[in-house]
Amino acid sequence: MRTAGLRLDHAPQLDLPLRFFLTAPLFGVAAGALLALRGAALLHSPWLPGTIALAHLITLGLLTMTMLGALHQILPVVVGTEVPGARWSRWLQPLFALAVVLLAGGLLLGLPSVIATAMVLLAASLLPLLAQQAWGLLRAPGQGPTVQLLWLALAAFAGTIGLGLLFAAGHALGWWPLARTAALPVHLFWGLGGWVGGLIAGVAIAVLPMFYIAPPVSPRAARALLATLGAMLVTAPPATFLGAARAWLLLPLGCGAAALVVFTVALLRLLRARRRKVTDVSLRYWQGGLVAAWLSVALLLLWVVWPQPRWLLAFGVLYLLGFAGAVLSGMLYKIVPFLVWTHRFSRMAGRGPMPMMGDLLPRRQAQRQQMAYGLAVLLLAAATLFPAEWLVRVAGLALAVASGWLWVNLLRAARFQPPAAEPETGRLPQAARAHLG
Repeated sequence: MRTAGLRLDHAPQLDLPLRFFLTAPLFGVAAGALLALRGAALLHSPWLPGTIALAHLITLGLLTMTMLGALHQILPVVVGTEVPGARWSRWLQPLFALAVVLLAGGLLLGLPSVIATAMVLLAASLLPLLAQQAWGLLRAPGQGPTVQLLWLALAAFAGTIGLGLLFAAGHALGWWPLARTAALPVHLFWGLGGWVGGLIAGVAIAVLPMFYIAPPVSPRAARALLATLGAMLVTAPPATFLGAARAWLLLPLGCGAAALVVFTVALLRLLRARRRKVTDVSLRYWQGGLVAAWLSVALLLLWVVWPQPRWLLAFGVLYLLGFAGAVLSGMLYKIVPFLVWTHRFSRMAGRGPMPMMGDLLPRRQAQRQQMAYGLAVLLLAAATLFPAEWLVRVAGLALAVASGWLWVNLLRAARFQPPAAEPETGRLPQAARAHLG
């Protein structure tokens, strides 16, 4: 089976996550290219159709695509349950990608029929993908902290999808069943805080102890994280629909900030106690991502008390790209080599020299890509506060380059194949053994 020139394995544990992981950075390229082409016109207000299109290239195309791929790996490896009907994901994943492209294109070009088509495709792809994960969690042998956080993230994702389809109906059909200004904060809290934040937290407490040989997050911290995130999701609707003043938004925002405090403390304790004392690209991404998360919370607070569009735009850049995009990039640098090594090289144990996981993805290339990504985030954050035309276009170009670089690095790891074995002995060829040794 081939996708974009890449031979994918028939094993769903490797095939399906790679499909999502190798598609996601291309949406980062598209978002950067859009900024470079449209310039400062996209950063005047967060509610312009072009800006909404840009935001969804990032939230759906870059982030959600990566997160759905992670779920296809987390359920069988960490949770201990298979993804039901996983073979259908081979069709749902490209359908979802097409839906995101059509949604962004319809918003940019002002084509209601295209937006309506995107609505149908989004519902037809995301709802089955959501049902797959929920059914898998129902069959999980245990309901520990990771499973509970994944349940919270999926519930928030379901609510976010519902509101998003209503908003898309407004653009396509002129139909607004809810007060848009009241519903948008709920969409943001559920989508960014519950879906993105909840899933990142759930995956992090599951995989970081494994990757860094560290003790697990304490049950007390996990319960506190679940409680604060849950409180944010529950308080967001009444704070927006029933609150007479914007100050009511401080209630779910405070719950989200409390969740970030718990998560930050738990993560720092985990990393301090790690036995694998390495400072790799993944760890640098985590460090930068946490700083960006705190800056984004400060900007959102500033927007609540002083509602200027630039504060919300800067929040979006720092949260979506500085925090979520960075953290997910760091985890991809761990997960993709781990997947490829496990499914292609573990069977070579005892038959001769084997590559290390670090051989699948050169460290220097990853470090350079991380620096390029960090520069892109800084330029784009500056462009939201000081939207000079040249700065916005340069920031967009930097984002496109950094995202494309990530794609190249991941593709290189995904294409890493073991040498063919000698048919008589089953051993690796002499030249291959010399190369790996």
